Amino acid sequence: MPRAVRTTNHARPIRKARSGDIAGIQAILNAADNLDKLAAYPDETLLAAMSSKDSEIFVLETTDCRVGAFLWLTGLTSARGVKIEEFGAAEPGLGHGGSLFDAVLGDLWARYPGRPVWLAVAGDNAPAIAFYRRRGFRQTDLRSAVWHRRAGPVADAVIMESGSATPQLTPNESAVLVLLRGANAPMTAYQLLGRMQRNGGAVAPPTVYRALKGLEEAGVVQRIETLRAWAVVTSPVPGVMAICDDCGSVRSVEAPSLFESLHQRLAAEGFAEARQTIEVHGRCGDCAGGQA
Repeated sequence: MPRAVRTTNHARPIRKARSGDIAGIQAILNAADNLDKLAAYPDETLLAAMSSKDSEIFVLETTDCRVGAFLWLTGLTSARGVKIEEFGAAEPGLGHGGSLFDAVLGDLWARYPGRPVWLAVAGDNAPAIAFYRRRGFRQTDLRSAVWHRRAGPVADAVIMESGSATPQLTPNESAVLVLLRGANAPMTAYQLLGRMQRNGGAVAPPTVYRALKGLEEAGVVQRIETLRAWAVVTSPVPGVMAICDDCGSVRSVEAPSLFESLHQRLAAEGFAEARQTIEVHGRCGDCAGGQA
């Protein structure tokens, strides 16, 4: 039987694709506004992918039983990691693509914890790159002038990755990451500086800030704006940072649909966002329970 995937708050059925879905998938692949349109896929290729042990295609059904979005994964048995081969929505802006993407990737990581997932996207497709960045993907490579569309200009290909892939870190970045992983709460740059100096290092503030910048760009730490401190990234899925004002703990509460809705609202206003950060201060469950 097709594997069912946990649905999202949009309450749209998400399931593995069947042969009857091919027409809907082809309509998305061949849409006139598909900025990343590459070579056409014969129906036979899609049928083979549906039955292969190395690939899976998922669809999100609309209320009238049409294909609202699809996501094609390949490389399920590859040491390189799982590749997002193709992904798209019939009507961009309704949230169907984001709902499908978050549900399928969440299910994938539940089955294969920490498994790397990667993709290629046209370098001039800024909305798609922003979409993936909001979900924890980071650029790992840039291949010049290799994206040959069926129509339109040739573009660079941006390679993005999320999951357990470990970036190459400098000695200072590694030292800072060890301290952050061992901390019970976020640490400021000067707290990190003090710890590194006590450990015998001749370290200056610029060294710490450069290490933090490198770790942020690698996607392994994040800045807690209201605390002017840094913490280790615990999930590739966008989350609201819940900050306890009593014990200082910080927890990321996954809320990808919230970030996607915010992105769509800002885009409708013509606002070009650079990044999204939502932080909520209060009292964590342990601290609140202790004072009950």
